[in-house]
Amino acid sequence: MFVGYWNKSVAFTYISVLSAVVGISFVIAHHYTAALLALIVCGIVDSFDGAIARRFDRDEKACNYGVQIDSLADSVAFLALPAAFLITLSHKPVTVAIAAIYVLLGVVRLAWFNVTAEESQGVFHGVPVTQIAVTLPLFYVLTQLIKPSALAPVLTIVLLIVALLFVTDIRIPKPRGIWLVLLVALLVLTAAGLIIVC
Repeated sequence: MFVGYWNKSVAFTYISVLSAVVGISFVIAHHYTAALLALIVCGIVDSFDGAIARRFDRDEKACNYGVQIDSLADSVAFLALPAAFLITLSHKPVTVAIAAIYVLLGVVRLAWFNVTAEESQGVFHGVPVTQIAVTLPLFYVLTQLIKPSALAPVLTIVLLIVALLFVTDIRIPKPRGIWLVLLVALLVLTAAGLIIVC
């Protein structure tokens, strides 16, 4: 007998964690395009994990578990993987410091989401960490097209700005319906851009 839940309601969340770890392994091997594709996979499965989980009859404990495991998975996929990506590009102290700040503010954002989830139905307070699945690959592609040598400085600035937006109390509606479809389409198009350009 194992602790935790091992059923279809959390399958996509677990896939996100596995994809993130594979992505980190690609980062370590300097296979950056593959790492970003793994990040995009995390973004796609995260777009559907909540909707899938709600299709199952879950008790309160299972629902609470779902909230916690989703944020823990997000911390690996959308915080640890991008931070590892940045650090491998540049080991300068300022880059490492910004990567650390990015992870710290992201963890704060996720913890705040967990404790305010019930009172914030349908709205994000602060930019969600999941958006990095679009932002990081997009800036990577743009930098490769315009000036590849500027990749590390550009992504350092991007991650710092994104980190600050994590904890800025901007109210953003959660994507649903057509907006969710458009988000997934954007992720797929970003993946296509990565494959074509890089």
